[in-house]
Amino acid sequence: MEKIGIDIIFQANLDKFKNGINSVKSDMDKLTGSAKIASGIFAGIATGGLVALNNMSKEFMANEKASSLLTKTFENNAGAVGILKSEITDFAKEFSRATGTAQADLETASAQLLTFKNVSGDTFTKAIELASDLSTAYNQDLKSSTIQLGKALNEPLKGISALSRVGIQFTDTQKEMIKGFMQQNDIASAQAIILKELESQVGGASKAFGETLEGALKIASNEFAELKAEIFEGLLPILNTLLKDYIIPLVQWFRNLSPEMKKNIGITLGLVTALSALFCLLYTSDAADEEDSV
Repeated sequence: MEKIGIDIIFQANLDKFKNGINSVKSDMDKLTGSAKIASGIFAGIATGGLVALNNMSKEFMANEKASSLLTKTFENNAGAVGILKSEITDFAKEFSRATGTAQADLETASAQLLTFKNVSGDTFTKAIELASDLSTAYNQDLKSSTIQLGKALNEPLKGISALSRVGIQFTDTQKEMIKGFMQQNDIASAQAIILKELESQVGGASKAFGETLEGALKIASNEFAELKAEIFEGLLPILNTLLKDYIIPLVQWFRNLSPEMKKNIGITLGLVTALSALFCLLYTSDAADEEDSV
């Protein structure tokens, strides 16, 4: 009889425990309505906002880096290039929309090509276009193609050998013509032979890629990236204010504290976190007991 009584008491307490758990679940279920949805939305907005802001900042900084490089290189070579910087950026924007090559990559390639002082005028933008075609046709990065083509156009006699190693072949007649033009100091005519041959072998490869499904997805991705960068640029005044007036001073204040004070603050924050978790647990337990007593 004593054993049976203990079993009954144990079972009763176990049932009470189960009822308490069910009560907590019931309370949580009640929160799955507007309150839980709202908390989920707010948490999602906060988390998603931080992620989105981080992504936007990366796009903006990539564009800013390419633009600043182009600006500086253009300033150093403005007398030789023969076109305006705005013409280069406008070309990069339109060509990107037709091919899927990122505008930042095209501006970086333009900055690299600006270092070859014999490449100027209409030849300049045509060279960027063909460098992109060369990259598409031979599956190599735009930087490599730009440097190869820049060398070929800057010093045609030496440079065509680099293009030949990639796969662009020149006939003996073309090589003789290039040599003859260079002896006459007619570099423009020598460049024209190189550009014409490149056009016949790889011309239009980038725009053809832009017509494919993969290319269309790339174009859409680039457009979205540009949009994120533009949105982030609009937020810069607010972000600069937050950083300069609040975040940086707060971090500097904390860093200037003594090691002991930093330790105490850390311990305090840890205790607050632990106590918050404990209070939540106790509140949940009390709610379960109240529900059970009703």
